[in-house]
Amino acid sequence: MTDDRTPRANEARDEERSLRSDEVAMASWSGFRPPQLIPDVPVEPGWAFRWVRVSSRGEADDLNVSVRFREGWVPCARKDYPKQARECGLPLEGNGNITMGGLMMCKMPEEQARAREQYYSQMSQQQQFAVDQSYMRLNNPKMPLLMERKTTTSYGRGPE
Repeated sequence: MTDDRTPRANEARDEERSLRSDEVAMASWSGFRPPQLIPDVPVEPGWAFRWVRVSSRGEADDLNVSVRFREGWVPCARKDYPKQARECGLPLEGNGNITMGGLMMCKMPEEQARAREQYYSQMSQQQQFAVDQSYMRLNNPKMPLLMERKTTTSYGRGPE
């Protein structure tokens, strides 16, 4: 008597088959990319772009807009960036700003944006240093606190 049954582990289940067919279907859409909620900001040498919140849940956020303008962000006019205005569904005529979903596209000179980023990076480092100092002040010789923040990368056989 021959046993011509296939082992259960080798049987493909219906769920697995449908997953495989979905993977094949997705692979055939190789050029497809789902649309984004807001258009990409343009790439223009010498300028940094970002979306600034002007309203949230239907209420104007004047404080946020005021702070961003004082930081140096300037609204982008529809006529200067027709591609982004079209993607937002806005008419090109007029000097209105590019807004979508409570956000307004703004720009700032690249040097100023780098200085702003560096300022906030230094502020973050100072705050982390203050937290570390406060943490180590609580150190008790009976129960020492350990704080290690180092990473190592080794290649090959490692340390000998």
